[in-house]
Amino acid sequence: MKRISIFGVICLTLLMGACAPRVTSYYDPSYQIATYSSVKPLQNPIPAHVSLEFQTNGKRNQEATQVVYEKIIRVLRASRVFEPAKDSNSNLPRLEFIMNDIFDKSAAYAKGFGTGMTFGAVGSTVVDKYEFSAKYIPVNGSPFISHGKDAIHTVIGNKQPPMGMTAMPLGSAVDKVVEDLVLNFISKLQKSGVLKR
Repeated sequence: MKRISIFGVICLTLLMGACAPRVTSYYDPSYQIATYSSVKPLQNPIPAHVSLEFQTNGKRNQEATQVVYEKIIRVLRASRVFEPAKDSNSNLPRLEFIMNDIFDKSAAYAKGFGTGMTFGAVGSTVVDKYEFSAKYIPVNGSPFISHGKDAIHTVIGNKQPPMGMTAMPLGSAVDKVVEDLVLNFISKLQKSGVLKR
């Protein structure tokens, strides 16, 4: 998951080795609009081609793209609204996603260095902000475009956790962010009336 989200902990690990302070990730639920129970599953999910470009601070991240793409596919299938197409049939709608992980690299390293020098006694928090652009392109008709945001907070060393957030492994936090972003998009799409099924 290092390629998906880069934190000051990289600096800590290099500096302190086995003495590196504890690192805990927190999923931010404040961006959640929809859940699996709030989207309306279809008896026959819509086949669609799915594409994703994952970016880190606006630059394409090919390794992370593949990892996050698989997560998006799982959420789409679990929603029972879309069925990702496996063939090259061009007569199908398309889902196009862009996900950008935005963080201040210099600040992350500086915070990580400071926490590492105190062996975690002075903790710090790094925030990865995610911007999500989603587009549904029907075979006939105008595209539906939606934008969303989410975040993961990572606490390094001795610092109070963010209020109202749940601690979890980084991979699980990324799973929850992807789930929120995709389900929020599906919910907006269904409310828009664009889906004619």
